[in-house]
Amino acid sequence: MTSHSPGETETASYSSTSTTTEELHALFEAQRAAFQKNMYPSLEERIEVLETLESMVKDCRKDAEEALAQDFYTHPPHLTKFLELGGVLTGSRPARANLKKWMRSQPLPLDRAVYGNSRSYVTYQPKGVVGNMAPWNAPFLVSLAPLADILAAGNRAIVKPSELAPASAALIKEIVSRSFEPDHVAVVTGGTDLAQEFAGLPWDHLMYTGGQAVGKLVMKAASENLTPVTLELGGKCPVIISADSIDNETVSDILVGKIAKNGQACLAPDYVFVPEGKQDPFISLCQEIMPGIMPSYSENPQCTGIINETHLDRLLSYLEDAERKGARLVQLYASAEPVNRKERKIPFTLVLNPDDEMEVMKNEIFGPIMPVKTYRSIEEVISYVNSGERPLALYCYTKDKRLAKDVLRRTVSGGACINSIAGHVFQPSMPFGGIGHSGMGRYRGFEGFKTFSNQRAVFEKGKSV
Repeated sequence: MTSHSPGETETASYSSTSTTTEELHALFEAQRAAFQKNMYPSLEERIEVLETLESMVKDCRKDAEEALAQDFYTHPPHLTKFLELGGVLTGSRPARANLKKWMRSQPLPLDRAVYGNSRSYVTYQPKGVVGNMAPWNAPFLVSLAPLADILAAGNRAIVKPSELAPASAALIKEIVSRSFEPDHVAVVTGGTDLAQEFAGLPWDHLMYTGGQAVGKLVMKAASENLTPVTLELGGKCPVIISADSIDNETVSDILVGKIAKNGQACLAPDYVFVPEGKQDPFISLCQEIMPGIMPSYSENPQCTGIINETHLDRLLSYLEDAERKGARLVQLYASAEPVNRKERKIPFTLVLNPDDEMEVMKNEIFGPIMPVKTYRSIEEVISYVNSGERPLALYCYTKDKRLAKDVLRRTVSGGACINSIAGHVFQPSMPFGGIGHSGMGRYRGFEGFKTFSNQRAVFEKGKSV
């Protein structure tokens, strides 16, 4: 990982000194000791902690807007409110409302003829101290939203935000230190060396969100301590459109889903399948609809900036590579837009008929570039999707319920949506996570509570028959 300097802004400056390895170890040991003194927090204690999390998030909105603007150069305030911070609240509030039910022991059946009045049940026991390694693209959301599950389950937590969003990381550390005792919830900041040390601690559970290459290193480090891991690793999320759904609603959904965070989201639609003969109508609809969503793109203050120049250059190299290898590039505005290096923005670009040798098809894009492939039969699409790594999400637009069911039955992905982009992630009761190269494990809702709990099987012997 490499650090970067945030763009020039008129906002307050947030900075934080890096946490030393000695400080990290001291925090970890303090949390372990505190957990030993209170290994099963009461319902009331857990609710109070969740209320503290919610108050902290609601109070930091203005500061979060400024920190994100420093890291991304521009970052729309509505994304801060509804995605970054709102996503934390939509997880914490249902957890608080359902916690009494979740904490109850779950009775299990047994053979009364053999065991008489014995009892068997599962009780949800806090695991202990949980580590959370969060990414740069949604620093507040992924640093803080998992805390709802972790704290509801009765654990303690240390969070390491990404050093690639330094202003956000510094603010997260500041607000958490004001709201929680360090032996309960703490934040550490630093670069690669600290990340390596963090992953190697003997956590009771470790969560990592980010790229596959680092995810493998995290899992390897965790294996040294047999630490259970939850990995959310993203991937290339496909969109499949049937012939009956090349329409305004479909295209609007896809464009809005892609431009959120300027495509820098693990659930962003990565590439699109349209039926053969429908590519031109799809392009026309994109060109017609996009100016209504954003009057301009690379010059628009409502467009999030690319996180740093390295990523900006990476995206431009993808476009150059695709064009050099024969793909047609299409922008969505009547006048061609420039690359805006000052604000780290590039034009939204369709890449038509890419082949698998192009970088845009080899890599998760994480930017405003959308490859468009054509197909003759749904068999061809399913075969293509299944030949690659399993995606974090799959999206299918169709008015044919049988086709939708067929696509769901014959593909595998972490999550899936029919006639929606990322709709599942906005449902707090639904578990979120990947499969295979897109990750492992689930969090959010009751599944998140269970992930961060030891599901302890208990048998109480009674009188035999």
